[in-house]
Amino acid sequence: MNPACYLLFLLICLSASASGQSAGAECALSKTGAFRSESGRAAAKQADEMEMAEAENDYDIHYLQFDLAMTNRSTAISGNVTTHAIVTAESMSEYVFSLSESLHIDSVKFNGALLPVQTTGSRRGLALPSPVARGGSFSAEVFYHGQPESGYGPIGYGINHLVDERWDVPVTYTLSEPYFAKDWWPCKQSLRDKIDSVDMRITVPPGIRAGSNGLLRNVRSLDNGYSRYEWESRYPVSYYLISVALAPYRDYSRYMHFEGSTDSMLLQDYLYDHPAVMPLFKEAADSVELMIRYFSKIFGRYPFYKEKYGHCLSPQWGGMEHQTMTTLRHFGFGIVVHELAHQWFGDYVTCASWKDIWLNEGFATYCEYLAAAYFKGGDTAAALMRNIHRAILNEPAAGGSVYVYDTTDIFRVFDGRLTYNKGGAVLHTLRFLIGDDSLFFRSLRDYLHAHAFGTAGTEDLKQSLERSTGRNLDTFFRQWIYGEGFPVINLKWNRRDDDTVLLQISQQGSVPGSVPFFSIPLELQLLSSQGDTVIRIQPGGPEMLYSFTWRQPVEDIRIDPRNWLPDSARVTRDPFLLDPGRAAGDRPLIYPNPSSGNWRIAFIPPGTILRLLNVSGQTLLRMQVAETTAEIQACGLAPGVYLLELYMPDGSRQYRKLIHQ
Repeated sequence: MNPACYLLFLLICLSASASGQSAGAECALSKTGAFRSESGRAAAKQADEMEMAEAENDYDIHYLQFDLAMTNRSTAISGNVTTHAIVTAESMSEYVFSLSESLHIDSVKFNGALLPVQTTGSRRGLALPSPVARGGSFSAEVFYHGQPESGYGPIGYGINHLVDERWDVPVTYTLSEPYFAKDWWPCKQSLRDKIDSVDMRITVPPGIRAGSNGLLRNVRSLDNGYSRYEWESRYPVSYYLISVALAPYRDYSRYMHFEGSTDSMLLQDYLYDHPAVMPLFKEAADSVELMIRYFSKIFGRYPFYKEKYGHCLSPQWGGMEHQTMTTLRHFGFGIVVHELAHQWFGDYVTCASWKDIWLNEGFATYCEYLAAAYFKGGDTAAALMRNIHRAILNEPAAGGSVYVYDTTDIFRVFDGRLTYNKGGAVLHTLRFLIGDDSLFFRSLRDYLHAHAFGTAGTEDLKQSLERSTGRNLDTFFRQWIYGEGFPVINLKWNRRDDDTVLLQISQQGSVPGSVPFFSIPLELQLLSSQGDTVIRIQPGGPEMLYSFTWRQPVEDIRIDPRNWLPDSARVTRDPFLLDPGRAAGDRPLIYPNPSSGNWRIAFIPPGTILRLLNVSGQTLLRMQVAETTAEIQACGLAPGVYLLELYMPDGSRQYRKLIHQ
């Protein structure tokens, strides 16, 4: 994994919306290599987690109760976490959970009985006195304490203590994605097991507030000025989206209303209790209501409206979409939009595996584009999409797939170019392929509804979209999600005096071993002093020839003018296409010529006999054409000049010089 780009998953250092750049892209570019020294350790942790996941799958968690003591002055943590679960295996003879070796377990009660703990690294296990059968319920209460490592990372640091130097505010906050919940609480790190309900109780020193998921039900005053914050969440939540943040916060709470409804929802931000913070962030914080209304309109009502949406400030890089209460560094437009969008794509519907992480990050990145178009205008959104495309194409051949095949490499899981930017860009391309915005957004709502408060993988999205649109998306997903690269397009064109426009289009994938040819429609903009026009064509193969009548003058042609595709394109006007012997509708057209591959021939009268000769006059190939097109194989031919004889059905003969490079 790339901790640098992984930072990025936490999404989006410094809002890049002002420059039109994807926040995820900026984070990837600016932080690359920042934590390379941690990579070996992170990979080892990851392998350990994958092994433990099998044993942890013997049970399904229904309820968690946290009772913790924490401070904003260090990562020191103590208390207990109680897990209530149901056995899903045939029987369970060992209770296994994850907790970092830097945390000491004081005791564990299983169904009220004290049991010894067996420890291997972060794998903790209890040998049960008697197996629990399938369907049996149990509770496990773990008492523990310790002071884990801290720092910028989040690589290896599920709990962090840092000082926000801008405001001189010490903060302790958690960040568990993807495998680091165990750094601060005894957990089961399985994406497919959403916890139905969570109560979070955090005891903090005087003057400190503790923010978390759900609703704040009570703040109890304790001895010595300490307080216990009691949060309650009754929506299903993934383990990595549970969070705590502690600082000298002020509570900025207010209510919003949904359009066409009298329902209200709490907006609650924990901002630093510093005189300059509220004036700086209030306007941006208040604008979140408009963003929630916008996304509710296109994706369906904000999923957790019976609880809240809010933010806790922290000195982390970027932000993290903790359910109902995002943790973030500042209120830049891009980062706020990105993390809010995750409440639908990531929290409401969570990726089924880290291979499918683009379903979280790609959608959130694309939502940056959608919000930029809605709130800031088309020019800003277009600039953002251009920057997203540049980030995708910034490496030779731009290999790598959106789908993550190797989840042991966290650098790859949270790769800014592939998971974030290409993940977002291919959704834009999919929208273009569907070609109907109302159908596109309705299909996304159908997908969210079908997997509400659950998980979904890439194939789940594909099947849902196919049901909603009635289209077969096998090719699209095979090429754009599972495959590598992008289209490389070469267009030659000319316009004859008889108003005929000729187009010769060649296209191949930048990683032809993965995707030789992207089967996708193409928009062309015809530039004219009498007014520009956009046409849409569907290339049927890597080499295509088009001709059509166009009575307006054409000064130039642009490929994909609205940036639907991440592609590389070159356009040239080729006077050779005006050769009447090649370009007339009733005369043969040979392309490409010169060629490093095969030659293609179009506009041939059926029945024409083709004969290929070398410079010595030897016949190398003879064939009769039954169609109006043909292809001459150049495989095995030495580079050089060849002669093609065309013997027409009317008895006439034509000759063409062919060049093989």
